[in-house]
Amino acid sequence: MEHLLKRILILALIAPTAAYAAAGDHQDDSSIINVHGLTKSQVEARFGTPEQRLGPVPQQGTDQNPPITTWVFDHFNIYFERDIALHRVEHHKIAQ
Repeated sequence: MEHLLKRILILALIAPTAAYAAAGDHQDDSSIINVHGLTKSQVEARFGTPEQRLGPVPQQGTDQNPPITTWVFDHFNIYFERDIALHRVEHHKIAQ
């Protein structure tokens, strides 16, 4: 009986993972590229010229409130603190 319970528990843990992988509903590897710590020139070398460059906000910035710049690409934005990338955020499609 104990052996049967262990098998059921293992299957219960594995089944959701297998179903997710089989569904193919996961993002491709290009959407999870980590940009944290890259310089603006490294980002441009990797992804090309952004469609837009927004900011900086605030214009001058201080140590406690550094300027944040946003680069807009076709499918994602990259946010910078001064010259260093902080995050890459994917654009999400709105369900119709």
